[in-house]
Amino acid sequence: MATIIKSDEERPAIAPRENVVFVSEFEKDTEEKILRDEKQREKHTLMTMTLNEIVENTIKVVAMFGHEYTKHIYQVSQDHKLRGIPETFINKLKLYLLAFINYLGEKDNIMYMGIILCFVSIIIYFFNISTS
Repeated sequence: MATIIKSDEERPAIAPRENVVFVSEFEKDTEEKILRDEKQREKHTLMTMTLNEIVENTIKVVAMFGHEYTKHIYQVSQDHKLRGIPETFINKLKLYLLAFINYLGEKDNIMYMGIILCFVSIIIYFFNISTS
């Protein structure tokens, strides 16, 4: 595959091949199957879940909050130690906020925390009505 590009150049060079792709039929079929399966897979949303699944997952998020949040605090604190950030009140506050944001970004935790907050706001609303 080595060709001489210029007549005065004696070193061989690899000739460029344009638009030539070496892909076997098996690789093509596998790639098409993966793409087809990915398109057909049903997207996991709140509207496609049953009420039972939503309640179970919300309870699971509440039950595991302490453990999961502690893991995120540990990860962020290790990152702060690695960077050499001093332990001041503001930096501790940043640590806990970053850990909480990381926790919310994991899986569907933000959706379930939103459900919990809506439920709590309804309870507060009923207490407000009953005391008025």
